[in-house]
Amino acid sequence: MFVLLTTILSTGFAEPTQPDPRGMAGPDRNFDLKALHLDLTLEPEKKRVYGTAKLEVDRLYQGPLVLNQVKLDISQVRMGENELTWRTRGENLIIEGVGQSAIIEIEYSANPRAGLHFREKDGISTDQYSEVWSQGENMYNRHWFPSWDYPNDRFMYTGDIKAPKGWKVITNSGVEMVNYLVMVAAAPYEIYGSGTNEVWVPPNTPKKQVDAVMEYVPSMHKHFTERTGVAYPWEHYRQIFVQRFIYGGMENTTATIMNDRYLRSALVPETNTGAQNVIAHELAHQWYGDLLTCRSWRELWLNEGFATFFASDWHKTILGEEHYAQSVRRWFRSSSTPYSLAGRYHQGLGDEGRGVYVKGASVLNMLLGILGEDIFWKSIQQYTKKHQNQLVETRDLQRAFEDVSGQNLGWFFQQWVELPHIPELTVRWSHGDEVLRVTVTQKDSPDKPFYTLPIEVEIGTQEGTITHKDWIDSANVQLSIPMKEAPKYVAFDPKKSVLAKVTYNQESQAWKEQLQSPSAHARLDAIYGLKESKGAKELEEIVNDNANHFVLRKTAAEQLGELGEAKRLLNGLEADDPRVRMGCVQGLSKTTDIEALPMLQKIQKTDPNLQVRGSALKAIAAIDPQKALSLARKEVKRSVFIRETMYDMLSVFREHGSISDIPSILEYGKRHGVRATVLWSLISMLERESLGPKRDAMRKRIARYTEGTLYDNNQRVRETSVRILGEVGDKQSIAHLKKLLFTETLSSFHESANKSIKNIRSRKDSVTSKTPNEEEARLKEMEERLKKLEEDYQKLLEKY
Repeated sequence: MFVLLTTILSTGFAEPTQPDPRGMAGPDRNFDLKALHLDLTLEPEKKRVYGTAKLEVDRLYQGPLVLNQVKLDISQVRMGENELTWRTRGENLIIEGVGQSAIIEIEYSANPRAGLHFREKDGISTDQYSEVWSQGENMYNRHWFPSWDYPNDRFMYTGDIKAPKGWKVITNSGVEMVNYLVMVAAAPYEIYGSGTNEVWVPPNTPKKQVDAVMEYVPSMHKHFTERTGVAYPWEHYRQIFVQRFIYGGMENTTATIMNDRYLRSALVPETNTGAQNVIAHELAHQWYGDLLTCRSWRELWLNEGFATFFASDWHKTILGEEHYAQSVRRWFRSSSTPYSLAGRYHQGLGDEGRGVYVKGASVLNMLLGILGEDIFWKSIQQYTKKHQNQLVETRDLQRAFEDVSGQNLGWFFQQWVELPHIPELTVRWSHGDEVLRVTVTQKDSPDKPFYTLPIEVEIGTQEGTITHKDWIDSANVQLSIPMKEAPKYVAFDPKKSVLAKVTYNQESQAWKEQLQSPSAHARLDAIYGLKESKGAKELEEIVNDNANHFVLRKTAAEQLGELGEAKRLLNGLEADDPRVRMGCVQGLSKTTDIEALPMLQKIQKTDPNLQVRGSALKAIAAIDPQKALSLARKEVKRSVFIRETMYDMLSVFREHGSISDIPSILEYGKRHGVRATVLWSLISMLERESLGPKRDAMRKRIARYTEGTLYDNNQRVRETSVRILGEVGDKQSIAHLKKLLFTETLSSFHESANKSIKNIRSRKDSVTSKTPNEEEARLKEMEERLKKLEEDYQKLLEKY
């Protein structure tokens, strides 16, 4: 037994892992919450909420009633006419003396620092009016009302929430849900539409912007109903666009809260399709997340993976198969880091990182590729119909697919949901003696097992395409296919049924022929293959052919940039499609050809698409940094705020600006209410500056500026400010961070603030080096920190 176990562990067929302690996936509950009613009043001027929470509960197990709360000022807990004994312990409210079934009323008030967010026109932020809105996921609602704040209990919610005169209030009353989906939003909104396509927008929102976010909602409803086999289950669907939301959107049952930046998508509709995708993503959540809800945070991929997949599946209907193929490619690329979605190898409470989105969506696409359209969608419909209004786990989905397909899919779900690994494959083919031989090799590794993988190749011939399939569950497999003539191309995994790191090369001519494949995945693969085979001429032809799909043209332009082929991109700068122009500009940003500079300057000044203009500025910086810096310095002083070009402008400063630019950037951030946004650029600039008193003085100026943002109404701004002070703060900053420890209620704030305080105390206020060795060490440290800051900055852009 010992020898066998040692062999298993050393060859990677099983992983040593510690079992979770009791309660890790979620605490036990003694009561079932049947109904929750909130009777509350909002006081925006005091950033306060007060009133009564009424909970109807049934006993499940012995012990007190345990609810969740954070810093609620509770004045009374009663059951009928009787006051009950209660106490708080950490984030728990413990109530004694509750019988088998009871209605509990809790009177309280709160000044929440999370969960319920207040906005006001303060002259500092971009807020234009007073507003209150909530954000419950994952466990933030406990900051503004007491309840069972975990996803493993569904209940009927009703609410009566009052706000100042002249305000409109929405809460998703009268619907069954779990706690994190309870919402409220209140402000002097304007309302458009009705029924299942209603939007609440800020005062004086241009009608064009309203129309843009409403336009596709009916087709989304129709598509999701057809795909799931279940009609939208509620009477209303509302989108509420709020100021400075901390995410892109939040899928509260029947009432999604959206970041108001998506209203600006009407300004650049062709290049900013992200708004459509977010709207579709949040609507898909009404089925997967709301109608069916993950039983614990460790099953979150059943919410987020489904919404990500369904949004792209809808987007395919208006932007084409190539757009969907591009989405799948991004999911696969973003899933390259080992990550367990759920099950035995998933440690901890759960994860809201990108894995549950992109690997979750990848799992669904692989099932689609392996089982085929008919079985896949029948399985999805059975899963959805059977489990509506229920809490779900991965095994429920697996059982639905097995019941419909007749296949035992335990191997699939173990590999792709429970295990974290990503297999590595090498693919080769050759033709000789009238036989096509395709060899697939799976990399052997001591720390991960061989995966069982479906192998599919699409072969292009003079008569058309043929497909061959096999399986690999060991080091290699070879397909031997009788074929008199050599194939025109061999496309590997044309349905993207295998999430793997694949090494595969063909000649340029074969990749060019693969562009005629019936598979959009294979056509997109051909673009990247042409780049690897240095097929610059073929890529240029793709860019300039108007008959090609815009995704192929844009991707080809980007790959030409990777090859440094600037001259082959110049014609594409005059393309009618702004997405193609964007691709050409982005390609040029990877080159240094001076010949492109005049056209880029023209685009930066006159292109009708603002995002293309921003990309042009970044491309100019690659060719002539000082010219780009001059343009950025003019841009940063403009009185008009243009969000679509902001990030590209700041990237120019981040990469090429000097310490003398920092004051104007600070003023820009203050003037336009984007103080936290500019901070990452400032830190990067500071890290590149030569050591000395001037650098020290500017570091202190940034620290004073950042200290002011610690008191912003926006939770994300405060979080960013804490981290920045860990980089630039001094002894004076410690007092501000300590004050934050007394006012913030989120444990993550406390951890981050204490870490920043520790960082400040571990270094001197002056960073001026005294010896060459010290300076060399400091420069190396700065390079590492700069790289880390760049990575953090990109992650923030992707997430928020």
